[in-house]
Amino acid sequence: MESRWISLCLCQYSYHRESGKGLNDSHLGKVNRTLDDDIINRWISECDSKSWKKIQKEITKTFSSVSCLNGSFLDKSCDKHYQTSLKHSGLDLSLVRMAFQKFAEKDKVLAEVEEVIHRILLPSLSKDPIGVEGLRVYLIIPELLRVLLKQQRGMDITEAFSAAVLRLNPDKLQVLEGLWSTLSDSFFRTVVKAFRSASAEYLQQMAVKRCDHGKSLKKTFGVLQRLYDVNSKRRRRITVDTFHINQISSLFQSKLVQDLNSELEDLEWDLSGEDDTYWIESEMILSKIICYKDNILCLLKDYPCILDTEAKYTVWMYTFDQIKYYHEDSEYDGFCDQTLKVDRETLLEDTFQQLRKMSCHMVALKVKFQAENGVDEGGVSLEFFSLLGRELLTMEPKTLEVYESGLAWLTTDDGGITDEFYFLGLLCGKALFNQCVLNLCFPLALFKKLLGLTTTLDDLKELSPTEASCLQYVLDEDGEVIEALDLVFMDKGQELIPNGEEVPVTMVNRKKYVDLFVDMKLNKSVQSQFADFEKGFHKGCPTQAWRMFLPEELMTLLQGDDNYEWDKLREVKFYLFRYVTRVHNSL
Repeated sequence: MESRWISLCLCQYSYHRESGKGLNDSHLGKVNRTLDDDIINRWISECDSKSWKKIQKEITKTFSSVSCLNGSFLDKSCDKHYQTSLKHSGLDLSLVRMAFQKFAEKDKVLAEVEEVIHRILLPSLSKDPIGVEGLRVYLIIPELLRVLLKQQRGMDITEAFSAAVLRLNPDKLQVLEGLWSTLSDSFFRTVVKAFRSASAEYLQQMAVKRCDHGKSLKKTFGVLQRLYDVNSKRRRRITVDTFHINQISSLFQSKLVQDLNSELEDLEWDLSGEDDTYWIESEMILSKIICYKDNILCLLKDYPCILDTEAKYTVWMYTFDQIKYYHEDSEYDGFCDQTLKVDRETLLEDTFQQLRKMSCHMVALKVKFQAENGVDEGGVSLEFFSLLGRELLTMEPKTLEVYESGLAWLTTDDGGITDEFYFLGLLCGKALFNQCVLNLCFPLALFKKLLGLTTTLDDLKELSPTEASCLQYVLDEDGEVIEALDLVFMDKGQELIPNGEEVPVTMVNRKKYVDLFVDMKLNKSVQSQFADFEKGFHKGCPTQAWRMFLPEELMTLLQGDDNYEWDKLREVKFYLFRYVTRVHNSL
């Protein structure tokens, strides 16, 4: 009763502060402050115009106040504080869902609730709400969006709600993300689907109606990406395809692009060559197409959670064509010669020698084998990178070690090495940019590190199963066994913590020991080596679009996968530049 009374008082105070009335106002007792079944049933029942006006006022008073709304769906199943904590909102979301489902039975009630929340409540939300109670509204509103979007409406309120979420101060947003992480699968999926559905509709309108919803999409995409990150930390994750939006591909063949292509085809070419109108107009149309797709690309690559693998590959291929268009004209080719002339017998030596002389890496690599007449249209490069992988494993000075798993990892002994790690990364980046498979088997940990993700014991299990199984043994056994192992915070003579040689591993600190051991193995012991490798990788692949891939996807792009039909994926590539070669080369 105590918390219920506090919520009621807060609600009353909030309403009268907003309306300018005092707490002693004679109408106070007549106003419904929090919802219950009786109130909801009365609202959705048939009524005359006079009663409806009264209901409208009650809806406004209830749904324009955060305190009233937050106090309407409390979970009263346990303690008197409604279990409110950083991990529990204190809400019974099943009550929230039932309430909005009932509102959906009466369209004008649902519309009124939507209007009040959109027009009054959302603009009034604070960037710095007080406690978990102040964040309850952010868990309630998605249930309204759920019923609205089912009725093909609610786009504007979803955008406004997205803006309110992203407007929260970072510490409050972090608390909200913590509450999201503990939602049941059903309610968490509802939140995700609300923003995904709105995003999909915006994309569809952009593709079909030539509308520009870029600003709106940044808001809904922004919340979706945060939800995706939350999902990766949940104990029970929902499937990643819940975040995927199938309308992505249609953007690259939108009505705008189709209309512009039609305009391009309809242009009359002056065969006499005396009129430059054709070239000027065609260049303007091409610029519009490129500008449109550039904007789409910039939008998509910042929010990879919405893309499935094929959609990412489409964006990746477009990025490649974009760079090709901007940099591979005749003048730039002369300045940025990317042709390697190598002998099969001295492949690695020739490659490193010529790479050291190259200053420009903005175009795809071309390869010519000495004393061979082949022209590199892609096939020669494929063979080159395939041969190169085997050479890199045996090069001296040694940059890679092959572990018991058969996977290669950066050597911890970098004595005598100057720039080899940099050029190893450069060649990996160039293989990716050339869309070639490099015949090297790196563990997933390398790609996680490139993407800035944390490596774990599971990553060490892939690279070095024996070491990882020993660490898992330390985590699984009881205290007596751990003490009998006589372990300290050391690894091959290196301290994992200051004075680690004097700190024994116990039941209390064993998790810390394992985490530090993994960090030493996959990060600290190869810190400078990886820094050089990463620098070279970025140089070799002059686009950041690869960052949209998951580690597994990036690994497949570089190393190949017999189980994945990449040739079929290439068939879905959209040839933006089908007119570019004809027009651009003639200018």
